Amino acid sequence: MTAIVLRWILFVGGLLAAGAAGWLAVPWLASPRGVPGPGVLDAAAPTAAALALVAAIVAATIVSMIVARLLNPVVGLFTLGVGIGIASLRSGTIRDACFDGHSLVPLGVESVILGALLAAASISIHLVSTPMSAATGGSRKIGVREIFSARSLQVAAIGAVSIVGSWLLLTSSLKGQAVGAAIVGGFLAGAVGKRAAPDQEPVLLFASPIVIIGLVQIGLAWTIADPGAAFVKGSIPNLVAVMPLDLAAGSLIGVALGVGMSRPAPAVAAPASAGESPSLAPARVAPASAASAAPAA
Repeated sequence: MTAIVLRWILFVGGLLAAGAAGWLAVPWLASPRGVPGPGVLDAAAPTAAALALVAAIVAATIVSMIVARLLNPVVGLFTLGVGIGIASLRSGTIRDACFDGHSLVPLGVESVILGALLAAASISIHLVSTPMSAATGGSRKIGVREIFSARSLQVAAIGAVSIVGSWLLLTSSLKGQAVGAAIVGGFLAGAVGKRAAPDQEPVLLFASPIVIIGLVQIGLAWTIADPGAAFVKGSIPNLVAVMPLDLAAGSLIGVALGVGMSRPAPAVAAPASAGESPSLAPARVAPASAASAAPAA
């Protein structure tokens, strides 16, 4: 009981600390209109806003590394996502982006940059924590070579699944809906990725939806000549309406939930014996002894 309480204290404390880091970065995102803008490039002082946001991500990552070290990497990345989510919920929406007089292309570029930063954060968190995958059995550290292996990159590509959730669920410019759509998209990516490769630690999968959707945003934004007119007509593509911080927070939180809820069972039950109901048969695990590997007479 004491261990459970301590784990919850650590988890909640990590969320509060990461959230505080995200909260403190928001004032630096203030646009020329005096309210938090939708991204760094829309801030009145872009350089200061970028430095503040990077500092907040670094601080939240350090907190998440501690959480991951004492709990597990999935919880650590969930904590990081919540920290960024606090900043996201206080930042601007697609409405602000469309009427600030700039192109929407820079927002897609910002999403890609955020994805790269958070990929580095995910790698750092996994390097200091114990892997949860079936391949490692939680008994050894993951290495850089494994993180960038062909198998790991294939799992990262599954992040494209997040496009489905983000595209279908976002139907308005509301901030909560943008973050929610990104979470659902991340959840789909995490669940599919873990089911497709249960023995692979999805290190890059946490950030790949951000990079993939960011690239799609850049392509779609090029087709919008007048963002203000497009917003009034309701012709802004759904994926473009997800702001960089919304996408970053939603991807981390959603993938963490998808991976956490799709972990394979630690043991496989033996088939039911003759005359025993399969649905009521007790789970039995074959003993891992030399005798068990001997062929039957």
